[in-house]
Amino acid sequence: MENSLSIEQFKKQFSPKEDDLLKAFFDLQMEKWDFARNNYGALKNSVRKIFRFTDTEVVAQFNPNRVLSTMAVTDPEKIKNRKCFLCEENLHKEQTGLELTENYTMLVNPYPVLSKHFTAKFNIHKPQKITENFDDLLNISEIFGEKYFALYNGPDCGASVPEHRHFQAGIASEFTIINEARTLLQNPSGGKLRAVKTRGGAELYAAKDFLRNYFLIRGDRKADIRELFFNVFKILEQKFPSERETKINLVMFKHGADFILLIFPRKAHRPSVFYNEDETQIKVSPATLDYGGVMVFPRKEDFDKIDKETIRQIFNEVGFSESDLTAVADEIE
Repeated sequence: MENSLSIEQFKKQFSPKEDDLLKAFFDLQMEKWDFARNNYGALKNSVRKIFRFTDTEVVAQFNPNRVLSTMAVTDPEKIKNRKCFLCEENLHKEQTGLELTENYTMLVNPYPVLSKHFTAKFNIHKPQKITENFDDLLNISEIFGEKYFALYNGPDCGASVPEHRHFQAGIASEFTIINEARTLLQNPSGGKLRAVKTRGGAELYAAKDFLRNYFLIRGDRKADIRELFFNVFKILEQKFPSERETKINLVMFKHGADFILLIFPRKAHRPSVFYNEDETQIKVSPATLDYGGVMVFPRKEDFDKIDKETIRQIFNEVGFSESDLTAVADEIE
């Protein structure tokens, strides 16, 4: 990417005073990029509702700037000839990149859901495919440390640009599911984590809360995390195949010396309410952020009508049931 800087170049040119390099990069973009600054200003004033369940919560966010992502057409045939807004020639002219790794460049996301919302884009136009870039997710998470997380939206699970490989990132403490996972890990024998398999010093658990059934991997060696992830992924592909990739959302973050990977297997891209043609229609298209507890509604009428029962229905339709997760876990054992 022509308009980008390596981490060393960034440090030399701008001499950031703090250790938080991503914050310094974000602040620089806010100084130079009016469009992004205005959207982050609007996010600060966005209306929210909090729905509390037995052991989890969901923050509903009215965010009209996310309408293109929620309504995105992701059918392979229909996206063939559209402009890819992650390719260099289609970026905003004010957009600067920070070279995270040899393959990935960090960008400030101009349509934020989080107070500091980033996109790490692959430097070549290739489709989302986690089997080819899982190691990149590990490496990026290692660079981030504990303060930031990285996420992956599968091509049929919320990625609005499935044709261009990318991750998203934000501040870990702002993401509901991460805070809840950290709490779970303080008491892994408390009944909500079922030990499934170990590899070296890494552990694979089946996890559940009121809304979700998912897998959690914890370990301090990337090779062990990788092996356990592909143990899960292989079974998911066999039992729940999909056209481009088994439906999956991922969250990766550090917890002390450990890497933590949350694996959310999915049954559906969108819930039935998305397609309804009467007053019950709600345009919500759950991606990793939504599934992790920050649900985005670009239309005010949908934000106004969302309630606890509908949230539960949405999660039940797009996510795994406890029996689905158990079936996969039993195969792994």
